[in-house]
Amino acid sequence: MKKELICIVCEKKFYSTYKNKKCCDEVCKFKYYTLKYKEKRRSLGLLNNKKVCNYCGNEFFTDNKVINYCSDNCRKNFKIQYYTEKCNSGYFYEKFFKKGEGYLGLRFRVLKRDNFRCQYCGRNPRNDKDIILEIDHIIPRKLKGQNNINNLITSCLECNQGKGDVLLEQRKLTR
Repeated sequence: MKKELICIVCEKKFYSTYKNKKCCDEVCKFKYYTLKYKEKRRSLGLLNNKKVCNYCGNEFFTDNKVINYCSDNCRKNFKIQYYTEKCNSGYFYEKFFKKGEGYLGLRFRVLKRDNFRCQYCGRNPRNDKDIILEIDHIIPRKLKGQNNINNLITSCLECNQGKGDVLLEQRKLTR
């Protein structure tokens, strides 16, 4: 016969044939035994590292020196708050898109310099919707080519895949 019980973790009602069951599902069971394990470690003096949560300010005990949050919820909320502040301050724009800084800014300058057109075959996305533009190294990185604007060129996916790590002069001779 099923009995109506109350979960000791989430306090929801559930039915079970076992009268000693304490949790409604596996998630609550995991939380319960995790808390029980922590309480046991604390009572034995093994969990004596007291910390303050970086998000909510609550004190908690841990045996891990890396953990700075009392729960996963606090950790997630702190990250959301941190990245929201970074976005609002313009940090990501400065790092990735501002001229002269970051990989994406350099990539955009190369595309703009080459008028968003493949420098090998001349195709562009305005006329050919299926084209995918890439940034290619004139002197391949394998041959010590660098990531500066003078060594980068715009190419389409087909031309860049066919080129590989061959110099431009050698490619013209083989065509």
